Amino acid sequence: MREIRKELSREEGIPAYAIFTDEELAGLAKFEKLTAKSMQSVKGVGDKKVEKYSKHFILEEDEKS
Repeated sequence: MREIRKELSREEGIPAYAIFTDEELAGLAKFEKLTAKSMQSVKGVGDKKVEKYSKHFILEEDEKS
């Protein structure tokens, strides 16, 4: 997850913590299956972040095989 955040930060020219803080990433990492709904349950992760970044962090079922 940190590598994804780092790459997005480079692409957007913003600090990595502006995408997700370390605390938010730790919260996301606790989920066995990450979904947009579960992302929103992490403190500090709201609709905007989910809308903008969820596609980079959520694996589709067919991508896992």
